[in-house]
Amino acid sequence: MPLSFHTDPDQKIGQQYKNTLESLIPFISRHRQADQAWVLEIGCGEGGNLKAFADSGSICYGIDLSENKITTAHRILGEEIRQGKAHLILEDIHRLSDEQELRRKFDIVVMKDVIEHVPGKEKLLNKIREFLRENGIVFLAFPPWYNPYGGHQQMSKSLMGKIPYFHLLPHQISSRYLQIVGESPARVKGFLEVVDTRLTIGQFEKICRKTGYEILEKEFYLINPIYKYKFGLKPRRQLPVLRNIPVLRDFISTSVYYLIRPIR
Repeated sequence: MPLSFHTDPDQKIGQQYKNTLESLIPFISRHRQADQAWVLEIGCGEGGNLKAFADSGSICYGIDLSENKITTAHRILGEEIRQGKAHLILEDIHRLSDEQELRRKFDIVVMKDVIEHVPGKEKLLNKIREFLRENGIVFLAFPPWYNPYGGHQQMSKSLMGKIPYFHLLPHQISSRYLQIVGESPARVKGFLEVVDTRLTIGQFEKICRKTGYEILEKEFYLINPIYKYKFGLKPRRQLPVLRNIPVLRDFISTSVYYLIRPIR
């Protein structure tokens, strides 16, 4: 069965909140302080990350395609919304314009474990420019495709589906297996979507160059910081010598953090 935090929104939100306070915000603060910042999170989910930014002094906007997640986020961020510290939008980012719906630019745009699910990654990075203030920055984190659980198979209810690197099997075989063991059509569909939109470190950096972004900071993790709250594991940064070896770094990094900004 999936671990409890995969199905318990409040537990998941708590983990996100702590991880953002202790990991994301300090990383971002190397280039931009969160207090007094205007923050837009794309794919905000249930609002755990946004609550941490709001508690750190940011004015936050979150956008997500999931009505259920936005409904939960309204509950979690109820007080912040009443105080004008948080605003939530149920919409596709590509259907928004800064002039019509948001009416402002942002100091920080956040995408945590989102871009690996997006088919039009170049289009998305180009769209984000519309929402950035001059010298605004973008934070992104994602699991490289070749890492042990790059296919998000840990959410499978089958023990076999949780095996490291299971997602690297030909997807006709892996998806068929998930069907045989009784995974829901929605979960099989989600697995195949990650297969189709997979993202490696090299691909991401190439997309940044192609869309005119410079990389301000990056950090690769052998042990993802959020595993501290999920599994009680101490976060471990990747050794510098390993983070510079193409392909190998994808297999042994469970998460990568990036700060980027458009080249002016």
